[in-house]
Amino acid sequence: MCAAETRPTVPTHWTYKSPEGDLCQGDVLKKTDVIRAVLEQVHPHYLKDDYTHFVVLTQTCDLVRREGGRCGSRYITLAAVRPLEVAVRRELLKYQKSELERLANASSSRHRARVGEFLTRLFNNNERDYFYLHEDVALGLSPSSCTFLQLSIAVRAAEHYETCLQSRIASMTDIFGAKLGWLVGNLYSRVGTEDWTPVRQRPSEFSRRISTMLEASCHWVDDEQLKVAVKSVVPAVIAAGKDAARRHIDGCELPPRRERLIRAMERVLQAEGVDAAGARKLVAGLKSDPEIAVLIAILASQP
Repeated sequence: MCAAETRPTVPTHWTYKSPEGDLCQGDVLKKTDVIRAVLEQVHPHYLKDDYTHFVVLTQTCDLVRREGGRCGSRYITLAAVRPLEVAVRRELLKYQKSELERLANASSSRHRARVGEFLTRLFNNNERDYFYLHEDVALGLSPSSCTFLQLSIAVRAAEHYETCLQSRIASMTDIFGAKLGWLVGNLYSRVGTEDWTPVRQRPSEFSRRISTMLEASCHWVDDEQLKVAVKSVVPAVIAAGKDAARRHIDGCELPPRRERLIRAMERVLQAEGVDAAGARKLVAGLKSDPEIAVLIAILASQP
C-alpha cells in the first residue's frame, strides 16, 4: 500500500479533495526524498528550495492503470510549484524600469491598480501562465503558491509512477482539475470555476486580501517622487543595497504642486496625441488665463 493511502488528509480549502486511486491531472505532489532522488538524476535545477511542490499536468485518462499495471502515457508531465511571492515579483518587474526600483522593490503608485488586477486574475485562476494554489496547512502546502505552467518536466511513467503516487498530498476537485486542463491545453472555451467572491468571501474582504498582498509585495511611491529619486540616485546608493535604496527614495521631496499639475496636464495632452512641444504651448496658454492662474495658485498654496 502506498504512502498516499496510509496517510489520510483532510483539505481545508475548496480547491482540493483527499486523494484516492490512480494519479489524476491536478494532483499535488510534495517534493519528498524520493522525488528529490528523481530530480537529481534528470532535472537537478528543480532541486532549488523555492520549487516546493509539483502538480501533475498529464490528462487523467492517460494516467489510469490498466492490465499489467501500466498507464496509457509513457511520460508524466509535472509543473513546478513556487511561492506566490515569486509570481508577484515577476509581475512587478514589468513596471520597475530602473535599477533603483528593482533594488528597493519599489514602484510608482500609478501601477498599483494594474498589479491588483493581476492578483485578482491570479487568485481566480484566470491568469494564463499560472494556477493558484491556496495555502492548506493540513495538506502540508504552505505558503500560498502558484503552479508555473511553463516550468514543466517529464518523467518516465514506467519508472516513476509509484514515486509520484507516494508523494501525492492532495487532488484537485473535478472543476478545478478541469480548469487546470483548460489552461494547459489553451482551449477556446472557458471553464467556469468558482471565484473567491461573492460566495466564498465578501467583496470587501476580498478587496482587503488584494490590498494586503499589494502592501506586502512592494513599496509604493508617488510617481513624481519616484522620478526624482531615479534621476538623483548615485552609484554609492545602489552599491549600499536595498535599505539604502529605500531611504534614498523616501528622502526625496516631491516637486512643487504647481509644477506637478503642469506636468500632469502635459502628460494628458501627449496621451491624446499632442506632441511634447505642442503640449507645452497649450499648457502655457492655459496658465495665462487669469481664472486658471488663480486656481493653480490656490492649489499650490494648499498643504
